[in-house]
Amino acid sequence: MKKLYLIDISSFIFRAYYAIRPLTTKEGTPVNAVFGVVSMLTKLIDTHKPDHLIVCQDRPEKGFRHELFPAYKANRSAPPEDLVPQFDIIKEFIQTYPFKALDHIGYEADDIIATLVERFKKEPEIEIYIVSSDKDLMQLVDENVFLYDTMKEKVFKKEDVALKFGVGPEQVIAVQSLCGDPTDNIPGVSGVGLKTAAKLINQYGSLEAVLESATQIKGKLGEKITAGRDAALISRKLVTLDTHVPLHIEWADLKITQADQKALNAFYANLDFKRFIMGEVVPEEKKQEITKAAFITIKNREHLEEIVNNIIEAKPKYLSLDTETTTLDAHTTTLVGMSFCYEHENAYYIPIAHKDAENLCLQDVQAVFCPLLINEKIPKVGQNIKFDLNVLKQNNIDVSPVLHDTLVASYLSDPEGQHNLDFLADKYFGITTIKFKDLVGKEQTFAEVPIEKASEYAAEDAWVAFLLVAPLMKELEEQNLLSIYHEIEMPLVGILAAMEQKGVLVNDAFLEELDVEFSSRLKIYEQEIYELAGEEFNINSPKQLSVILFEKMGLSTVKKTKTGYSTDVEVLTELAREHALPKTLLAYRTLAKLLSTYVIGLKKLINDETKRV
Repeated sequence: MKKLYLIDISSFIFRAYYAIRPLTTKEGTPVNAVFGVVSMLTKLIDTHKPDHLIVCQDRPEKGFRHELFPAYKANRSAPPEDLVPQFDIIKEFIQTYPFKALDHIGYEADDIIATLVERFKKEPEIEIYIVSSDKDLMQLVDENVFLYDTMKEKVFKKEDVALKFGVGPEQVIAVQSLCGDPTDNIPGVSGVGLKTAAKLINQYGSLEAVLESATQIKGKLGEKITAGRDAALISRKLVTLDTHVPLHIEWADLKITQADQKALNAFYANLDFKRFIMGEVVPEEKKQEITKAAFITIKNREHLEEIVNNIIEAKPKYLSLDTETTTLDAHTTTLVGMSFCYEHENAYYIPIAHKDAENLCLQDVQAVFCPLLINEKIPKVGQNIKFDLNVLKQNNIDVSPVLHDTLVASYLSDPEGQHNLDFLADKYFGITTIKFKDLVGKEQTFAEVPIEKASEYAAEDAWVAFLLVAPLMKELEEQNLLSIYHEIEMPLVGILAAMEQKGVLVNDAFLEELDVEFSSRLKIYEQEIYELAGEEFNINSPKQLSVILFEKMGLSTVKKTKTGYSTDVEVLTELAREHALPKTLLAYRTLAKLLSTYVIGLKKLINDETKRV
């Protein structure tokens, strides 16, 4: 099956601009909309791998609709100041990729799309996806033509258009002619909304029939239609997409070209879009050549004392820390071991709770290592160090001062990028780290990993975090973000850790009462559902519920999925107008969700000792 993707680039631009927080390059050029457009287009290509794609663009000049109706889109304000310079950068991206792009004087991107749909939808074995959130394009939806909203990850088919407009795609123009569109300043018939317009079109069959029958329509509505006849007719001309834009293009011209990755990498690098650079995450000249450290296991208390004395004598810039645990719940987990690094050449691991192994006892670690961890002259660093602070606090170990968190620094430097330690090690140093999943089996915890292997993995983590501080601080300095990092982000790490350690007191007795009450009400709903359905069935089975609603009771089928008719909340809400059963089902699902997610969910999170979450 051939697939053609028609990109409404204006839809991408404005959605990206408002969805993504302000971003600027080092020179101060705004690029948040550019970043969003690049993200959406690259994701679409990576996910769907289209073989045919074309970008459809608006023109800056006024078109034929303005000649028909000078007030067309007159209510729209000028684009935001920081968006204007991004239009040309987005055009540069389109040309750099390169994507085939089309526009035409006098026409809008929607008309380009409509013309391409009309021209190619009859091609054998083809599906056309209009990539946009613009409801005006729903008039083009057909058996093999779909509207794809990438932000909602929803593909609109004919039945979805009917849900949206109350009529099929072939009648969307008629409905819009009556109700107008305030977004584009299309008048429609004053006082007629979408639901009324759909009801009229469904009753009379066409816009002409509605207008001709205006005198027969009782009350104010008939008067409105009579008075708004001319407005409805001009509105129809405005909302109807032109399918005859003179485009000189053949099917072969729509084939997507291979990305010019070298040119794209240069484009991305110029805008500080590091996450999109492929083939090299950081320019090779900026990658540091690193000699791998020795990873050393601390054998006993005397060995630990020796290393601690060495650290104090060395007076390092900072000490990198990492903890290894049995679970990811920092407040209830078992501390299996600790790793640390204070120099490029060596990193160390302290085994504490490995099974069937020679560990150091926790009391010795607390006695020897804890004074170092609160030594004010040796700042501490880590990757997601808040987790380690919480784990250590549970074991009566304090850490101070905390100077750097490489995860926080990475996020601040590149908010849209990846921040896990494995990725950062490769990004900055070309280091392939040992992966947790390769070390710990599905039914295992870290406590079951042999000390020799655990030591190499854990010490490597502390070493990489130690190395990362320098390049990350350099990036933050170049981006003028050091003050934000030191004055806002890092102080919050300790505050958040303290808040999590304290927890939130939860009234578990009240939750128990809610558990009993909600469970009782659910049983009542169950009986009501069985009575309305005329039989007992598995309420939580979409398949069984579908049989009850659509086969036994004959309710209207609203939306179909690959496995049958949908019974999601949108469908049940629509069906609740027809019958009491869907309404009761919605109440049942809402209560069941409250019980399972919040009441039972919160109960599971309560610490048995502190009664806090």
